[in-house]
Amino acid sequence: MNRCNLLFTSSGRRVELIQLFRFALDELAWDGLIVTADMSARAATAYVSDVHELVPSVSSPDYIPRLLELCQQHQIHLLIPLIDWELSLLAKHQADFERVGTKVAVSTQETCDLCFDKRQLSRYLKTIGLQSPALYNADEIDGAQFPVFLKPFDGSASRDARIIRNSSELKFFVDTIPNALIQEYVSGREYAIDGVVDQDGNVVCVVPRRQFEARSGEVSKGATERNSALIELGSRVLANLPGAFGCFTMDCIVADDGQVYVLDLNARFGGGMPLSIRSGANFPRWLLEICAGTPLHTTSQNWANGFMMLRYDQAIYVPATSEGGLVR
Repeated sequence: MNRCNLLFTSSGRRVELIQLFRFALDELAWDGLIVTADMSARAATAYVSDVHELVPSVSSPDYIPRLLELCQQHQIHLLIPLIDWELSLLAKHQADFERVGTKVAVSTQETCDLCFDKRQLSRYLKTIGLQSPALYNADEIDGAQFPVFLKPFDGSASRDARIIRNSSELKFFVDTIPNALIQEYVSGREYAIDGVVDQDGNVVCVVPRRQFEARSGEVSKGATERNSALIELGSRVLANLPGAFGCFTMDCIVADDGQVYVLDLNARFGGGMPLSIRSGANFPRWLLEICAGTPLHTTSQNWANGFMMLRYDQAIYVPATSEGGLVR
């Protein structure tokens, strides 16, 4: 393959990730059109892609037909989804996309559902001998168990996630937050683990990274860490997932006693993944090579240990047209 047209759905603010895919295309000396799709014409990614297309909400019955239309129009080879809520839907329609010549970088619907529902994820982790925080019903908790952690079992990006310190807080938030899940509160060192799985279920690479600070559920300060225990854990989680394919990011905590607790598993590019990529774990290039069936360009262990990311705000400035509207 010497051309690969890419479509990023729910592209939003993921500017750096899209730039890293452009770098990967350049490294491969492949031609390729980068198309972004979002509900908003003012998505920042609209100004770093070649083409930006408007799409309806993921919940709309017109969402999949619109994406299929775009894939045909732009001859898309690879579709890369970027939010959790669309993964199972896209997995369900993989055959429809294949019929128009598009590969979707998504796992099977079973695995997408497992990752999205934190109750299913907890049960899965137990079957492979790994630990996750204990789950409670509201009526099981007494004062000795506070604090606890509450979040929606089908949530994303730490929305509505919070520490609950007493029974009055628990009653209020259980009644307020839909699909509330109550977990054992675990303190310790926070990590994310990035990984990629090829089309045969082989784990190509796993990179742990320490998370020092986060904002709105996304890491703002972090560093890669060549931690053999976390590499083995990440590899075990991904290798045992049925029908896993593409890139994943999991969140975990290493408690003071050394026990590792897996908190979340996202079956997509996590928000902090550019750190692993910049350290030398070239997930975009590997994904392109995997989909093209070409040999991987370098060893999966060729990433820098202790490589740090310090994020800051950056803006795209867009002049108005003579009619007063946006340029694009």
